[in-house]
Amino acid sequence: MKAKNTFSSIKNKLMLIMIVIGIAPIISLGIFSNIKTDSIVRNRFEVSTSQTIQEVNRGIENFFEGMSTPLIFMDNNSYIKEIKSHPENVSILNSVFKDVKASNECIESVIFGLPDKTVYVYPESSNTLDPTTRPWYIGAMAKRGNVFYSDPYVGLLTKKNLVTISMTVESNNQVIGVIGVTINLDKLSNKLSNIKIGQKGYIYVTDSKGILVAHPDKKLIGTDTIKKLSIWEMTKNRESGFQKGNAKNANNIIIYDTNKLTNWKLFASMPNSEINDDLNYLKKYSIVFIFIMLGLSGIVALIVSKRITKNIFKLQNAFNKAAYGDLSIRTDINSKDEFGKLGNDFNKMVEGIGTLICNVKKSADILNGNSDAIASMTRESGDAVKEVSETISQIADGSSDQSMSVEKGVGELEQLSIKMDDICNSTNEMSNESKNTSRLSKKGLEVVEALTKKSFNTDKSTMYVNDIVLDVHKSSDEISVITDTINQISSQTNLLALNAAIEAARAGEAGKGFSVVADEIRKLAEKSTSATEQIQALVGSIRGKAQTAVKAMEETKNSVTEQNNVVSETKSIFAEIITSINKLTSQIQLVKKKAEETINNKDEIVAKIQNISAVSEEIAASTEEVSASTEEITATMDEFLINANSLKQLSIELEAQINKFKL
Repeated sequence: MKAKNTFSSIKNKLMLIMIVIGIAPIISLGIFSNIKTDSIVRNRFEVSTSQTIQEVNRGIENFFEGMSTPLIFMDNNSYIKEIKSHPENVSILNSVFKDVKASNECIESVIFGLPDKTVYVYPESSNTLDPTTRPWYIGAMAKRGNVFYSDPYVGLLTKKNLVTISMTVESNNQVIGVIGVTINLDKLSNKLSNIKIGQKGYIYVTDSKGILVAHPDKKLIGTDTIKKLSIWEMTKNRESGFQKGNAKNANNIIIYDTNKLTNWKLFASMPNSEINDDLNYLKKYSIVFIFIMLGLSGIVALIVSKRITKNIFKLQNAFNKAAYGDLSIRTDINSKDEFGKLGNDFNKMVEGIGTLICNVKKSADILNGNSDAIASMTRESGDAVKEVSETISQIADGSSDQSMSVEKGVGELEQLSIKMDDICNSTNEMSNESKNTSRLSKKGLEVVEALTKKSFNTDKSTMYVNDIVLDVHKSSDEISVITDTINQISSQTNLLALNAAIEAARAGEAGKGFSVVADEIRKLAEKSTSATEQIQALVGSIRGKAQTAVKAMEETKNSVTEQNNVVSETKSIFAEIITSINKLTSQIQLVKKKAEETINNKDEIVAKIQNISAVSEEIAASTEEVSASTEEITATMDEFLINANSLKQLSIELEAQINKFKL
C-alpha cells in the first residue's frame, strides 16, 4: 500500500511537471507573440502611414512646383518686363495671362503688380487694390528671385480657399514688379480629404498657423479647430513625428509631417481601437490554441508517466532488497531508454559491490595480520625519532651562538663603514678645496701675467721719458751756448754803438743822424743783453730741473727693473704653486678612489656577513622548527601506535560485518 502511494505520488508529480513543461513555453510564446505582434502591427502602421504622409507631402510639393512653372515662364516674357514702357501691349499681356490661366484648371487668376501700385489682373476685376500692400507682393519682395507661397485665405469675391504663388520680375538686376497666380485649393483639398488610413483613418492638412486646409469634414476647412486640440501644441514646433492625440473624444494615433515649400502641417489620424480590434482577434485565437495544447499535454503526460512509474517501481524493489544485503538481486527492465540503461547499470553495480565485498574480506584478513607488524615498527621508529630530536637540539644551540657572533661582527663592520664614509666625505672636501685653490692660483698667475705686461709697458714709458729728459738737458746746454753767443754779440754791438756815437759827435751836424742810429742800436743791444740774461736764468733753472729729472728717472728705472724682477719671481712662484696643487689634487683623487673602493668592498663584506647572519638565523630557526617537528613526530608515532591497535580491532569488526552480506 505504501509503495502504491509512492507510485501514485511520483505519477502525479511527473504529470504536473510534464504539463507545466509543455504548456509554459506555449503560454510564454503566446504572451510574447501578442506583445511582439502589438509592436509589429503598430510599427508597420507607423511606417506605412509615414510613407503615405511622405507621398502626400511629395504630391503637395509637386502640385505647387507645377503651379510655379507658369511664373518662371512669365518671368522671362519680354512683354511683361516692358509693359511699363510699352503700355500699348496690355492686350498681349492679357493674352499671356489668359493662356496661363487656361493651362491649369486650379489657377483662379493671374496678377502682375508694379512698384508704382499699377496692377494687371486676369480675369479683370472691378476690385481696385494696392498690390504693394498685399502679402503675396511683400513676400515675393522679401524672397527676391525665389518663389513665394502665401498662407491660404478666403477670396473676397469667390469665397473659396485660395493660395497665391508669386515671384519678382527683374531686368538688369532691377525689380520691375511681382507676378503671381492665385490657386484654388478645392481640388487639392478634396483629393487630400479622400485619402484613407486603414478603415476609419483619414488625413487633414493645416497651414503654419493652424487653419485647416483639407479635412474630411468640409465644414471645418478654413477654421482653427485643430488649434483647440492638444495635438496642435505637441506638434506645431516640430517637423515630423508620432503622437497619441485626442480628437472628438476618441483616442487616435497621429503621424505628422511638415511641407517645406508651404510650411503646411500634414496629419494622418487613425483610431487606436482599429489596431486594438485586430490585436484582440489574434489574442482570441491564441487563447483557444493554449487550451487545446493544455488538453493534449495532459493526455501525453498521463501516458508517459505510467510508463516511467512502472520502471521506477521495479528499480525501487531491487534497491530495497539490495539495501538489506541481498546482492544476488537483478532487475528485468527490457526497455531501450534510460530506464533500461539504469537497470543494467544497477545489475552491474550490485555485481561490482559483491566483488568488492569479497576483495574487502580478503583485505581485512591481510590487514589483521599486518596491524601487529605496524605496531612493532611504530615503536622502533619512535625510539629513533627521540635520538634525532636530541641531536637537533644540540645543533640549534650551536646555531644560536654562531648567529649572535655574526650579529656582533656586523655591528663592528657597520661602525667601520661609518668611519670610511667620514673619510670619503673628508676626501671629497679636500678635493673640492684643492680644485678651488688650483682655480685661484691660475687666476693669480693670470694677474701676474697682466702685471708683467703692465711692468713692461711702464719700463718702455720710463725709458722714453728718460730719453726726453736727456734731450731737454742737452737742448738747455745748447741754448746756454747760444745765449752766451748772443750776449757776446750784444756786448760788441753796444761797443760799436758807442764808437759810432763818438764818431757822430766828431762829425757834427753831418753825423747827427748816425748818432741817433747809434743810440738806437745801443738801446737794442742793452735790451738784447737784458733778454739774454733772462734766458740764461731760465735755461739755468731748466738745466737744474732737468738734472733733477734725470736723477729721478734713473731711480725710477732702477725701481721698475726691481719690480720686473719681483714680478718674474712671483710668476715663477705661482707656477710652482700650481704644479704642487696639481700633484696634490692627483694624490687626493687617488686617495678618494681608494677610499671609494674600500667603501665598495666594505659594503660587499657587510652584505656577505649580513647574509651569513641571516642564514645562521634561518638555520637556528629551522633547527628549532625541526626540533619541534621531531617532538610532534614522536607524539604522532605514539598516536600511530594507538591507531595501529585500533586498526587491528576495526579489521576484526569489518570481517564480522562482511559476513552479513549474501553473495
